[in-house]
Amino acid sequence: GASNNFMHSDYTYDAFGRVEKQLENNPLGTDSYLFQYNDADWLRKETRTHNGPEQLQLVTSHFYDSFGRELGYTAFASQMADGFVFGRSYDVKDQVKAKYYGSLDPFSALDKVKLKYNIRGWVTDMNSIYYDQLKYDECGFGSDVSGDTIQIEKKVDFPELAEELCINGGDVAIDGLDPCENDICYVELADYSVNFVLKGPLSDGVAGIYGIGDSLIPLLNYPYILSLNLGSLEPELESWLGNNGYIFEDVALTVTPVENRHNIDYLVFLKISQTDYPFDWIEYTVKSNTFKKDFIKSATTPIPCNNLPGKPKGEEHEQPASLLQMEALMAGKTAGNLSYPAVLYKVRLNNGAVRWAFPDELSVVEGSYTREKRLHI
Repeated sequence: GASNNFMHSDYTYDAFGRVEKQLENNPLGTDSYLFQYNDADWLRKETRTHNGPEQLQLVTSHFYDSFGRELGYTAFASQMADGFVFGRSYDVKDQVKAKYYGSLDPFSALDKVKLKYNIRGWVTDMNSIYYDQLKYDECGFGSDVSGDTIQIEKKVDFPELAEELCINGGDVAIDGLDPCENDICYVELADYSVNFVLKGPLSDGVAGIYGIGDSLIPLLNYPYILSLNLGSLEPELESWLGNNGYIFEDVALTVTPVENRHNIDYLVFLKISQTDYPFDWIEYTVKSNTFKKDFIKSATTPIPCNNLPGKPKGEEHEQPASLLQMEALMAGKTAGNLSYPAVLYKVRLNNGAVRWAFPDELSVVEGSYTREKRLHI
């Protein structure tokens, strides 16, 4: 984290060293940022949530071509039908040759602006009739339809695809195969934590905890008031997770009194450790005012799907011998005897060692391991 006299910022990183979340505390409230990337580490989506006297959420989506050049982005604020659009196109030298910015609403007061540049980067045209060929298309960025055609392929991150297919989805078949039954899926465990301040013990408390699809977790005794029943939130949340088949390691709720110049505030900290339930945000009341705050996701741990044929089996003490068998099988792999397409997994073993293996070879490994990455061949 970093801090100064006016703002304190905390950062959460994913397993690849990328900033996953940023939390800022300032005199006007809090701002949380959630960053999502594609497999090439390009920033794909940024969600900013402001909690304070006014509530606001801003979602910015970035779009790229196959060379990693940003073709544009869109920005939409919560509770607003329209949003800001920015697009640009390039020449063969990667120089920007046109820009577009405006809004989706054709009747918006935000003007549509189209700019054209020469080779030195000077603006040569602004909203010229000729360059009206630069348009905003349904993909969310500007494209110059007067020149080369650019084919765009929509991509999603593997964890998102795995979650949709194997956790939230029903029966799915790709080329006749169920991806959840064919070694390309894992379940993600993570820690979810949130902290906030309550002022008055007689009325302040937790009004709701939200997760999948902004759905309210149906605990029995909302609201959980600081002076009445806030302590029962921890066991009741544990009970709900267990009764509904979710994995979790621990639920911890702490309330710490903090003295200030006028009265006593209460710092509340809630953490759910190593769970597969995706907690989203918490709603709480302070002096009859309602606020919401996002959970911070950290310590992400991928584990193989429960119904995966190659899931961990056997005893831990059997792993060293089985690794010798796996390595012998891998040594016999050549381009001539490999079936295409193939998937190669990066696997972390229980002793911290890392191996690369194909699914067939991985199936002989005894004991626990974690798939961390995959490579398509």
